[in-house]
Amino acid sequence: MRPGPPGWLCQSAIGKIFTIGYIFSGIGIFVAAVTALAQATMRAKPPHED
Repeated sequence: MRPGPPGWLCQSAIGKIFTIGYIFSGIGIFVAAVTALAQATMRAKPPHED
């Protein structure tokens, strides 16, 4: 037997790191899109004057 963690443990850890990074990337893209949409909406509306 080789010393160190078994192969499935390494693959699992890499998979978990990739999954976490993928989720955070998706959240970041979503937040950026919502922010851009909100800014565009705020700029498009003229200020309301009474």
